[in-house]
Amino acid sequence: MGTQTFRKEHHVEALELRQDCDLGHVQCSMLESLEAEIVCFQETKITRSEFLLDREACLADGWESFFSCTRGKTGYSGVATFCKVGHAVPAEAQEGLTGLLQPPGSKETPVAAAAHAELIDSGYDAEQLLTLDVEGRCVVTDHGQFVLFNLYAPALSSAERMEERFAYKLDLFKVLFMRMEALRAQGRRVVLVGDFNIAPAAVDSCDPGTGADLGAWTNRKDRALLNSHLHPKGAYCDIFRVYHPDRTEAYTCWNQASGARVNNYGTRIDLILVADACCPDSRTSQRAFWECWTASDIQPERQGSDHAPVWAELDASIVLPSAAAPPALASRFLFNATKQSTLASWLKVKKNGPNKGRLFYVCARPDGPKPHGRCDHFQWVGDRKVRDKQSESVM
Repeated sequence: MGTQTFRKEHHVEALELRQDCDLGHVQCSMLESLEAEIVCFQETKITRSEFLLDREACLADGWESFFSCTRGKTGYSGVATFCKVGHAVPAEAQEGLTGLLQPPGSKETPVAAAAHAELIDSGYDAEQLLTLDVEGRCVVTDHGQFVLFNLYAPALSSAERMEERFAYKLDLFKVLFMRMEALRAQGRRVVLVGDFNIAPAAVDSCDPGTGADLGAWTNRKDRALLNSHLHPKGAYCDIFRVYHPDRTEAYTCWNQASGARVNNYGTRIDLILVADACCPDSRTSQRAFWECWTASDIQPERQGSDHAPVWAELDASIVLPSAAAPPALASRFLFNATKQSTLASWLKVKKNGPNKGRLFYVCARPDGPKPHGRCDHFQWVGDRKVRDKQSESVM
């Protein structure tokens, strides 16, 4: 499991990537012990239905949380971002990369709008984009000084589905960078943190191979795609490598089954990337964004997971605004849900007729008595007008 945090240390804020404890044991005391303003987890392994039933795991006093969970029957992915009240509550928050997983009744935000035209113009249709988001792999939060992406990328662990999952991973990264580039073009700085399940360079792997094997390893499409965006080829700086360009055996993940952590035989796949805006706006410092980060390292000694924490400190002069009220995605709204505040699930019309193939939202809660059971919310994907399910047929 992964975690990112902003924390106060002698008036220095830190962004820290962690792979810590089981999310079911996340409590306020643990979050406070990190002395953090923002904490991001990956691989939460919580389904949407489990999320709605486990208030203790998803809420903490003094914090706002923002989750993206898989819509499947079993939890295998998921990300969560916790933001400290009064310090770093985002002005906007969004589940997924595409802006299509919005809480019913909420207005499209500037963060969401930045992606839509670019993604559709690039040849992706709504169904393809939704497929990228329903596995719970990204939460986006806007912190004024920058937009933060909390990512959990696919691990490609199934040999039987390798081709399918590899294509999914490539599409996920293509849309991710398309989304971030749209924000940069609008004058926004970007921070991307998470479990990439890609070691960027040979120095980041215990066994990248040699000769032709090393060439194949280096040129694998997902790794080549990532590296095309990393400095010096691209705009994104790997903050750990800014401070430790030549360090070897700096790993963040190990094979638990083989006990590889004992001998530090692993990979560095947990990254913190930062990118300047194409044309900085008035809310950001005039320094290059990578220069606003004062330190970075990993904590392999911290136990509790097969991943180690990775952190990077943000200069104290970079002040993060904190919203007085959290955006609609905040978890606390979902545990007192109404028709307007419950996240929707999406479905497709399969019967023959004028609406065949169209996608629509319905309430994501399971059937049951109110207020905890499913409400009558209905909405076509792409349609901002909310309808009562009983007033219009989807067939």
